[in-house]
Amino acid sequence: DPRPLHPAMLASAIDGTRPIEEIRIDVAALARRAGAKVRITLARSLDRARRELLLGDGTTLRYDVASIAIGTGLSGADLSGVREHAVMIQPAAEAGALAPALDGLARRRAGQPIRLVVVGTGAAAVELALASRVRVARSAGGVPVDVTLVGESAQLLPTRSPAAGRAAVRALGAVGISIHLGAGVRGLESGAITLTNGDRLVADGVVWATAPTPLPFAHATGLTADPAGYLRVDPWLRSTDDPLVFVAGGAAMLGDAPVDPIRSGEILAHNLLCVCTGTGPLRRYAPRRLPEFVRLGPARALADWGSVVVSGGWVNALTERGEREYLAR
Repeated sequence: DPRPLHPAMLASAIDGTRPIEEIRIDVAALARRAGAKVRITLARSLDRARRELLLGDGTTLRYDVASIAIGTGLSGADLSGVREHAVMIQPAAEAGALAPALDGLARRRAGQPIRLVVVGTGAAAVELALASRVRVARSAGGVPVDVTLVGESAQLLPTRSPAAGRAAVRALGAVGISIHLGAGVRGLESGAITLTNGDRLVADGVVWATAPTPLPFAHATGLTADPAGYLRVDPWLRSTDDPLVFVAGGAAMLGDAPVDPIRSGEILAHNLLCVCTGTGPLRRYAPRRLPEFVRLGPARALADWGSVVVSGGWVNALTERGEREYLAR
């Protein structure tokens, strides 16, 4: 998809807070503005000895300097029936199918109760459970909409503070969203989802919003990765194996810290320009603990900063202002 949706803002487009077109990233337009060429195709592997990228159509692309910013996939995507019966929110190119799928679900179930299952326990799953309920209920015109969130973690927002997880539980419960934790998914079939504890849930639709996982291309590069498969980089966002290959965003890991896709972008652009033009110095990327925001519906959000968790309309307003400024840039 040459115009993917920005994944961090997906929930706000699903619940109608902002138009979907507003969060599209027009890759071709950005490239033209920068004087760059675009080829929409798959990347198969990286030959660093020849400095060539093997593409999906069998051709190769030579490079002097390469930058890998491929994002991530979703854990469990290869389980039985997932690709056939669930809507994926990653990679970013697949997220555009979510809104049409939810609208189509409401049309297919016209006049009948709708049972939607969202799989995952992280911020994306919480946000999309709330946003999907709003969208389907609006489209269904008063028909009962039953949303269930399912995940194998014992708590919501497992990478955040326990207080943030409790706040998410309250937000979901306040609008009647059921929560099934402590059991993963064994498989999907048409109209149902089976859990690892043997439970079987009726599902007219499934949204797959599990934890991120490296995409296969990361392994195909042959670059050093951590045990989970994320590519290791130095503080200048270069592969630890090759100073002419940069890695940023969701595919990269600096020490034990993931590389933030937003904060790393400007540093990556600066360092690429320095290497390509033979100027310097390069800028260092340093992981920082910043407040993490989770939307709790169209009008509320929470901010989690270690032991401090706050929520409310003012947090949502702060979040939306930051997103608007980002989109304007």
